[in-house]
Amino acid sequence: LYTLIPGVGQNSLDTMKNSQVNVVILASGSGSTFQYLVENLPKDRFLVKALVVSRPEAGAVERAKHLEVPVFFAESDQVLLSELTALRPDLI
Repeated sequence: LYTLIPGVGQNSLDTMKNSQVNVVILASGSGSTFQYLVENLPKDRFLVKALVVSRPEAGAVERAKHLEVPVFFAESDQVLLSELTALRPDLI
């Protein structure tokens, strides 16, 4: 359900084991998996920083609003990369 950011080395992985992990979730559909992750990831270990959607009408947007998770619309790969760079997630 997640992928490591390219270029994250073993030292960073070791650091993530002992600190809070910043997560960004990508979605384009109803958002049921997104909601499950937000509600079930241990809050002391994982911080869901944002939801990034490819379609502004995706059901995941309403779920994110209800869960008070910021939403970003990535209308292109360049915008997606820009948002991810700004958010600096440990996991996507």
